[in-house]
Amino acid sequence: RLRLSDEPHKEPRAARWSVRVKLYYWLFDFLTSSFFAKIFGRFYGLRSERVRAFQVPIGIEDGPELGDSIWLHPASVGELEMLMPIFERSLELGLACSVSAFSDSALLWINRLRAHKQADKLRYIGLSPRERDWKSLWKELRVKRLWIAKYDFWPGMWEAATDLGVEVMVINARYRPSLARLQQFMKFLGIKTPMLGFYCSNSEMIEPLKKHFPLA
Repeated sequence: RLRLSDEPHKEPRAARWSVRVKLYYWLFDFLTSSFFAKIFGRFYGLRSERVRAFQVPIGIEDGPELGDSIWLHPASVGELEMLMPIFERSLELGLACSVSAFSDSALLWINRLRAHKQADKLRYIGLSPRERDWKSLWKELRVKRLWIAKYDFWPGMWEAATDLGVEVMVINARYRPSLARLQQFMKFLGIKTPMLGFYCSNSEMIEPLKKHFPLA
């Protein structure tokens, strides 16, 4: 099992974060664990359980022998169904995979994946970790590519993808103002845009994405 600190803001790696990034993570923790928890209780309630959702069949102490892996992150059960063909094909190709979801609506599917015939290739299966822990987790599991459906792309994931060189692939992609706002927010934090790839369901979706993300 990976051991994530109950108080990750005290971990040494935080010293490498910029002041703005550290402030964002501190504010996120504060809103989800203080008296604001009544408003953001869903975030805190789920994320406090996610640390115990790890399943790493291959010992993490093996280090480099783990090999590179891919990560699939749907928001909920609907997006998980969209990503299932990629999951199945990746396992067929012998790729190590991890699957996380934000919403507990995906828990039933996730528990089924634990019993998959190729479960030995699963590195992580469960609800997504705390916002600040994406980078340390992806670094340990040597994640090289992230697959998401539509958009459930958090600042912590964006920072981890940028710093670790993780390719972000979006299926059923379409331009949304919220994605552009996320990009601007990350610029404010001093974090560049990661490598992005968009798979669109029709040609009308392509041009708006090209306009805002010309390097994708």
